[in-house]
Amino acid sequence: MSCNASSFISDFVLALANETKRSAMRSLLPVPNNNFMDSKLMDTDARALRSLAQTYLDSAYEMDADKFASIFHPSSSVTKVGDDGNVSVTPIAMWLAAVRNLKAPKQQGLERKDQILSIDVEGELALVKLKLQIPPRHFTDMLSCLKVNGTWKIAQKVMTSKT
Repeated sequence: MSCNASSFISDFVLALANETKRSAMRSLLPVPNNNFMDSKLMDTDARALRSLAQTYLDSAYEMDADKFASIFHPSSSVTKVGDDGNVSVTPIAMWLAAVRNLKAPKQQGLERKDQILSIDVEGELALVKLKLQIPPRHFTDMLSCLKVNGTWKIAQKVMTSKT
């Protein structure tokens, strides 16, 4: 990866983290809106994004790659800081292949621990923040979503985890 690409990704991840801190404060607060149509559209988008988030959490608990694939855009990727301290970007097809080889927490009889922390919508763009556990790891995932042809899809997953 070129230095410019690494710099861009680092800047993007930092900007995303800073925006998430700001938006977390406002994302759960009601937004006054005098335009009934805009309000109905926002409610529809919020419901669709909650459904997407729930499908994501269900997919993680069941480790269902096909269900995951249904909510990710085909050109999306998964970004994280690797164990070596470097940013790792994995195309969604490679990530889904890895998911297919994992044992599901549900199959292991493990208790489900997940939650939707926030959903922030701005037109055709949304940021969904989730917490989940796939023992022994605890994950925080931020899903950048785009409304593509009227349907919300995950365009980028940025994640962190700890044991």
